[in-house]
Amino acid sequence: MDIYKKYKYTFNITPSMIRESFQNSRQLIFEVTSRCNLQCEYCGYGELYNTRRLNPSKNMNFSLAKSMIDYLVPFWSEESLKHEYPKLFIGFYGGEPLVNFKLIKRTIDYINSISPKPKRNICYTMTTNATLLEKHMEYLVDNKFKLLISLDGDEIAHSCAGLKIRDTCLSRQGYCLIYQEKYSYLEY
Repeated sequence: MDIYKKYKYTFNITPSMIRESFQNSRQLIFEVTSRCNLQCEYCGYGELYNTRRLNPSKNMNFSLAKSMIDYLVPFWSEESLKHEYPKLFIGFYGGEPLVNFKLIKRTIDYINSISPKPKRNICYTMTTNATLLEKHMEYLVDNKFKLLISLDGDEIAHSCAGLKIRDTCLSRQGYCLIYQEKYSYLEY
């Protein structure tokens, strides 16, 4: 039996359903780069997944980010807008997004320059390995970024007993530096 008939699924998608979906998007994520300052073998951008990426070490360009924003802003700015979700999270992801910081800054500057302002409460997010945070900390704080920091468990799991899980930047000593000295106030 056809599962769609069994559960009476229909696929009558209307233009108003699409408009409402765009208006109430919760998240827009830009994969700003496939580059990373580390060489973790297990990473989706690493050696274990060499067939996953056809274009290694590639950065997103600003024109692509701008095109997406320009397309979506009218949906977020409509006067008749009734948001189910007033917050819109705009995220930056990648290999290590901070290696393409110029794009992140340019994208946020562009969003801030839009007039009229989108009728959404925009919050910025980023997934990062934390090794480049200090260099960009002031900007991230000024723009109230919410950060997801990738640590691979406790010190032993993160260092993985000498395997090339995290390079020397995040070896056992690196883990201690990042976790204990900079972020000791965080608890898992």
